[in-house]
Formats: sequence, structure tokens, C-alpha cells
Amino acid sequence: MQAVATAGGAGEFAKLEDVVVFRNSDGRRYAALYNLAAIRRGYYDDPEIYAGDIVVVGDSTARRLFRDLIQAAPLLTTPIIAFLQNNGNNN
Repeated sequence: MQAVATAGGAGEFAKLEDVVVFRNSDGRRYAALYNLAAIRRGYYDDPEIYAGDIVVVGDSTARRLFRDLIQAAPLLTTPIIAFLQNNGNNN
């Protein structure tokens, strides 16, 4: 949590259940998967992050899709409204 906060916090589309920490140690590369939401709830401790570690926060495609649908909604309803207004004027 501290590493993500230091980096400026989780973005709008962050998938807090998929946080991967990559670490090189003794010539070997390790990866560990963490659930930041569970850490926030106190289910387990925040892992220690060392210099050279790489922290990658997953991306939520569902949140991106929802945002895109909300942004597109006015575009989808505008032709319907215009159609209804035009047909209402023809009567």
C-alpha cells in the first residue's frame, strides 16, 4: 500500500485485487501476487517493498468498459430524442 501511495495512488482503472511485485534476489527473479483491497481491510500485512522491486497494479477492463458506456450514452440517446422530436412535429 505504501509503494502504491508513494507512486501517486491507484488510478481510476486499477484492479486492486491484482497487484504483482517482481523482485530479483540471488540472480533469480520472483513474482508475488497481492490483493491490495484485502490488505486495506486488514486481512494480511502490507508486504515489504525493497529498492529494485517493481510493483505492477492490474487494470480493470470492466471499469474501462463501464466508463466508455457512460460516456457514449448521450451519443446513443441523442438520435432517439431528435427522431422523437421530428416525428412529433410532423403530426
